[in-house]
Amino acid sequence: MNPPNQTTGQLGASETLSLRAARARVCRLLESFGLLAGQQQDALCEQLVGTAHDLWRQHPGLDLVTLAEAEAVHRLGSWFAAVLALPPCPDQAALLVGRAAFLACRGQERWADLLLVDVDHLPAEFVTALREAAPQVTPPEAPETMVDQPYRRWSMRDLLWLMVPARREQRELVGVAPRDLNSAS
Repeated sequence: MNPPNQTTGQLGASETLSLRAARARVCRLLESFGLLAGQQQDALCEQLVGTAHDLWRQHPGLDLVTLAEAEAVHRLGSWFAAVLALPPCPDQAALLVGRAAFLACRGQERWADLLLVDVDHLPAEFVTALREAAPQVTPPEAPETMVDQPYRRWSMRDLLWLMVPARREQRELVGVAPRDLNSAS
């Protein structure tokens, strides 16, 4: 990719193409949140691609499209993790939970302008709606005592006997365990 011309500040043809591709990729990501092309999507896209473009200028060997997508996933994932008060998790996981919550609470219709706003400045109504709509990442903990279970030692012969399909069907039909059959013969 060509670096921008130092005297005019113009972008090279290769860099311009990469920026277009990066914008398209980030816009597709934002569309998955229900944000259609328009002022809000364009502003977010420019913000995310702009940050990635600045990083790319520091490391021009990297792919700008991949960098822009990674930056978008990181920023959105981190933001959703903070808003939803998620336990530490990868950005991609927080992004998936956040997107589901955002769509479930109809955020694209009601609060599209709040994406990536400083968490401390978000309306309580939005945060509450988003948290209530968020899917449970894991079921809540319910510590209980494990029920005592009898321990039965199985021989290798018994295990192999159980693995043979015809014998398994025979066992189910007769209702006899392998040791019972062995002791009958």
